[in-house]
Amino acid sequence: MPIDGTGGAESPFFSPDGQWIGFWQAGPAGIGRVGPGELKKVRVAGGPVVSLCQAELPAGISWGPKGRIIFASHSGGGLRQVSDSGGTPEALTTPDLAHGELAHRLPHVLPDGSAVLFTIRRSPGGWDDTLVAVRSLVTGEQKLLVEGAADARFTTSGHVVYARMGTLLAQTFDVTRLALTGKPVAVIDDVMQDVNSRFTIGNSGAAQFSVASNGTLAYLPGGVAPEGEYIAVWVDRHGAETESGIPTRSVSGRPRISPDGRRIALSSLEGIGIFDVARRSFQLLTSAAWGSPAIRVAPERRFVAWHPDGDRVTFTGVDGNLYSIGADGGGDAEPIAGSDGGAEPSRLRFASSWSPDGRTLVFLQRGGSTANPNRDIWTLTLGDAAPAIRPFLVSAADEPSAELSPDGRYLAYESNQSGRAEVYVQPFPGPGRREVISIDGGAQPVWARNGRELFYRASQGPGQPMRMMAVDVTLGDVFTAGRPRVLWEAVGARYPGGTGGRTYDVAPDGRRFLMIQQRDLPTPPLTHVVLVQNWLDELKRLAPTN
Repeated sequence: MPIDGTGGAESPFFSPDGQWIGFWQAGPAGIGRVGPGELKKVRVAGGPVVSLCQAELPAGISWGPKGRIIFASHSGGGLRQVSDSGGTPEALTTPDLAHGELAHRLPHVLPDGSAVLFTIRRSPGGWDDTLVAVRSLVTGEQKLLVEGAADARFTTSGHVVYARMGTLLAQTFDVTRLALTGKPVAVIDDVMQDVNSRFTIGNSGAAQFSVASNGTLAYLPGGVAPEGEYIAVWVDRHGAETESGIPTRSVSGRPRISPDGRRIALSSLEGIGIFDVARRSFQLLTSAAWGSPAIRVAPERRFVAWHPDGDRVTFTGVDGNLYSIGADGGGDAEPIAGSDGGAEPSRLRFASSWSPDGRTLVFLQRGGSTANPNRDIWTLTLGDAAPAIRPFLVSAADEPSAELSPDGRYLAYESNQSGRAEVYVQPFPGPGRREVISIDGGAQPVWARNGRELFYRASQGPGQPMRMMAVDVTLGDVFTAGRPRVLWEAVGARYPGGTGGRTYDVAPDGRRFLMIQQRDLPTPPLTHVVLVQNWLDELKRLAPTN
């Protein structure tokens, strides 16, 4: 029976007493499942929905017994916590970027509320080198428990059960010392696990199983799903598609067309590369493990920006700093002067857009703490003296996308300051009054190369079509904008929106859009849930606690 007020709910979770259901619900500004949202709760028996806090799409939530809800974000960062009566979330953990940690995910609070198990993601491409860790909620002590595992849970039998590429393994666990005491034992095969999506909206690492306190195990069969295909396609101004010729293996997200339109820079599972449009050849500029482990390129941070001369591309390393590399692949990647300072998650920097003269880079930067995953807009200006880094827009809102106009005098950006994502234009570098460009929500703006149009993505909400919008604009001393119009629309899931940055680009002539399209491989339909009663007795037999 549907519960009123929970339409579009995701990531449901029970309270410890089983009387409440918590869930995440997207706000009205979401482009598909991306955008601002809230954690909420409602009684199982029904009643008013209670808002707890604002949050991005979660990457795991756990409701502990002491009035504490711990959750993670798909966009990265550490674990956060909030009271189950609501309030402002607080940071609980911080990824150690110096040792290659990208994000903390999939928290599970122990039944007594003394500690939380969670997963540390390290690999830029997969889940074969993740770590399971535990953190005391009493002392703050944190320990690594298992390598090459994810989504660990504690069972009342005294075990920690975790997933490794579709297989569940178990080890005995000392709650007092927060330490594993036995050897790992494989206990269940063919458990569904989400480890193959190239976009951060998936690829959570979550294993689809649950163990009740009475010893019952429930899980979805299927193992690791076949990897879906993501291809780059051209879409004209009427919505008609044509193939791009970019190899499927080379597609991951956020393509950028060179100033002359002859090459396309994009991220792939193997690293950042260049596709030659005429020759239809793809050349990698970096590998997935380029450089030292501290500065390899991670999928979540593969924001690429062309230098206006078309000779170099700028991207973000896993340390959060900005790097430049020759587009011909003939040299090493070099840090951009003055871009250091990304040694902590609150200072991660994402390359966005260069000024026409090649002196100023607009980039996005995380907020002032790991408890605030929102992005702000900053600039880095190169000069004869020391480079200058300045804030352009720092606010409590999230600004996940920003693009300079062809004449360098205006900045188009996305912000959820109004409570939903909208597109704005403001004089650059300022000061000046900003203009609201979108109507009824918008995201990911990009200028036509001739400066006469501004494009953006729009959606009426989850499950609704994605619309490509165009606005006639006039640049110069005075900026003017017309009324947005729909060029074409498509099912939102056909062109994934990602969780930050612009996931498409426009050809120099403004006639075609380069879109990333998701083509999932066929998978057998899910027909049943496997239920195993008294499973903890079997677990004790396989992995004795004595």
